[in-house]
Amino acid sequence: VGVFMFSSGVSSVRSDVRVKKVYVGSMGIGNKPFVAEYEDPSSSLFRSLADLVNKQLKLIYSENSVLARYFKGSTVQAFSEGDVDPDGVVAYYESEFELPAPQEASLNEAIQSLEPLTGSLQVQRGRLMLNPTNALTVRSVSSGGLSRHSYPTMFCSNLDQTG
Repeated sequence: VGVFMFSSGVSSVRSDVRVKKVYVGSMGIGNKPFVAEYEDPSSSLFRSLADLVNKQLKLIYSENSVLARYFKGSTVQAFSEGDVDPDGVVAYYESEFELPAPQEASLNEAIQSLEPLTGSLQVQRGRLMLNPTNALTVRSVSSGGLSRHSYPTMFCSNLDQTG
């Protein structure tokens, strides 16, 4: 998503224009066995785990000044059984950022900087960032920016509502 102004045949980005960037991603969670209620977004178990995932994402983003500055919120879209950890869950989410157009490259770099975390020893052992009673053992985090045209079908209705 970008906003470009055309002047004299040369494109430029206005520094005062703010853009919304939505990244979709997944988070592998190792200490929560999958239960059928995680397939129902209206269930209390879905909402409770989604709240923990959103808090975990906020904490992860707060460790990077660019992500922390422009982060607006995350929404969990779905859960599935863990692919790497059979006793775990995978959360699928959207994270929204709002920033000045010239900062898009910095945001993309910051999002990409999360990727090495997935192979680190720290994540393989699990990250317990929330207080112990609400802790998630995060096994992996993966995020990527998508345009309206590359969104999976399940996300299109949300995208149409938000922008």
